[in-house]
Amino acid sequence: MQATAQFLGVGAVEPLPAHSVYDFIYCTDRLEEDVGGVAARVERVTSARLRHLFMLGVHAGATRAGLDGRGDPLPPPVLLIGKHGTLSGMPKSLWHPLAQVPKHRSTRLADYATALQAVDGYLASDRSSPGQK
Repeated sequence: MQATAQFLGVGAVEPLPAHSVYDFIYCTDRLEEDVGGVAARVERVTSARLRHLFMLGVHAGATRAGLDGRGDPLPPPVLLIGKHGTLSGMPKSLWHPLAQVPKHRSTRLADYATALQAVDGYLASDRSSPGQK
């Protein structure tokens, strides 16, 4: 994370502190509020589009991390994933699977990883296409 922040020129990035159950439960809200100002710094040194891609990645990453537990995962922040996916210009067919918990418990991690890989492939092809924004 620090290497990516340094590469982008956004300065130091600290993990979001969670000192209580409240902090954990409202983690998505705190991420969206941009505690620490990382998303704002991403936008300042790059673009609004990259801020939304960053936030999409933050929410999808938090959802992915929640799939590792033994119980039922928390639902992903559907509206926030949709907001950042749409505002980044990403096709709905790519961000929409990130806003859902895969149905089959036995393949949940693999299915979500496949959705993440599809987004990664889109972004890789987007970077290689001149004139794409």
